[in-house]
This record gives sequence, C-alpha cells and structure tokens, in this order.
Amino acid sequence: MHFSDLKEVKRSRLVAAALAFLLCLFCIVRLYAMTFPYANTAKGLQQAVEDYVPSPDDTDATQGIAPDSPLRVIGSAVQGQFLYVAYAADNADHVHGILTMKRGINGKYRPMDASESPFPYTAGIWTGNLWTSGNADNKHFFLVGDNCQEIASVRLVFRVWTKENEEAKTAEKTFAITEPDFLWIFEGKSFAEELGLSTSETNGIFTDAVVLLDKNGNDVTDQYRDDNVNDSWGTSKSTAESFLIYVYIGIVAVVGIVVVKYFLRKEENA
Repeated sequence: MHFSDLKEVKRSRLVAAALAFLLCLFCIVRLYAMTFPYANTAKGLQQAVEDYVPSPDDTDATQGIAPDSPLRVIGSAVQGQFLYVAYAADNADHVHGILTMKRGINGKYRPMDASESPFPYTAGIWTGNLWTSGNADNKHFFLVGDNCQEIASVRLVFRVWTKENEEAKTAEKTFAITEPDFLWIFEGKSFAEELGLSTSETNGIFTDAVVLLDKNGNDVTDQYRDDNVNDSWGTSKSTAESFLIYVYIGIVAVVGIVVVKYFLRKEENA
C-alpha cells in the first residue's frame, strides 16, 4: 500500500488500524518482558532467587530447598550477557547455590539454571566451577564468601585434571577477605595460568582444601564447621531456551500485520 492510498481509507479504519498496531506492539513487549522480568538490583535478584530456586510444593524430594526456606542473596557478578547470583538458604544443610541468568534486549534477565549443594560451615568460603555458555572447554572458577566478618583470609589448595591423562596438578593460593559476603568469578584458563596449572585443555579447577584464617594467620576452619550437615549431595535444574517465546512473538506480529492490512484496505475492496 502506498501513502496516497491512505486517502481512500476512512478515518475510522485508520484509527482501528492504529489501535490494532498498538495492541500488537503492546502484546509483543509484554511477552518479552514476561520472559526477561528481573532487574539487576537487590530487589530484582532477591525476587529471582525466591521465584526460581525453591523446589515445587508437590515434590517429595528430601534434598534441596523447601518452598518455605528463607533465602538470601550473597553476591552477584556480570560476565558478558550472563549474570551470576550466589544465594544461600537458612536451612539445616546451609544450602548454597549459583543462579545463572541471561540478559535480554530490555536490559533485564531471565533464569537459565541453578546449581546448589550443602555447605558444611556456618560461615566461610564455597568454591566451584561455572560452565560458560557455548564453550564447554573453558569453565569459570567461582569463590563465594558468606558471613566472613571474622575471617581475614582463606588458603585454597587447587587441583586440575587434564584431558590427556589422569595426572593431577596442584597449587596453593591465599586470598585476602575484604568483605563479609561476596561472589568472585575468575576466567578459567587465565586463572589456571596464574596458578601455574595451565594445560592445553582442562576439565576445570577443583578445590582440594579450604583453610580459613583469622587476622593473625591462625587456622579457624573448625570453629565454623557444622558436622550435622549432610554434604554428600548436589543438585541442579535448568530452563529451556527462549525459542518458544520468539515463536509466540512471531505469531502475534503476523496476526497484527494481517489485521492492520485489513483495516487499511481500500474501501472499494470492502
């Protein structure tokens, strides 16, 4: 349809076409906003953790986080289009986890997956690996500090297994603790090089020992250990890719175009 053809369309039809276009646009924006609803703010991250992490009410699982367990955000870090959120549950197993979220074009995030396990300490350091999207051979290493007010530093003993053989390489590094609660993320390959554990291919960096130190350099790990925690399990869950939402958006767009063209047709074709 050319611009001159609009002169032959009644004003009522132009208004109807405009309203149909706005309604279609609203539906598309709303669908996308529902898919990427969480802002990178304290309130937004807390809401994301509370919505996504707990086990469903109808599950009989004895492990994980119950719907009524209090949850708190420990820290967060952005790596490219991904936002990693460290969280903890105030339950018997002191469950700690990492929620991975992906940023949308609206600047907000949607949950992708969460991994969690018991934490056998009342305070201290939790470590592990994050699989980076699209690059399974390069894993990030994370370090989470929880309630570390009286912990001045932590000594970690690292181990790397190579893919070429079963021999492990080890290294040790001490980190100064500058804040009570935090999430630190290190790019896997560069961190391995820093530790002197660089290999052509690694299966991730693992922690053999965590030693908590006070300001005098004394080992205070046992002061925070909770022997009542069953730390023999771990769990994870993930969300399907957002392909389906783009299908819905495409359907809404096609319907909108058809309706708009219907109202903009020439009166003689009515």
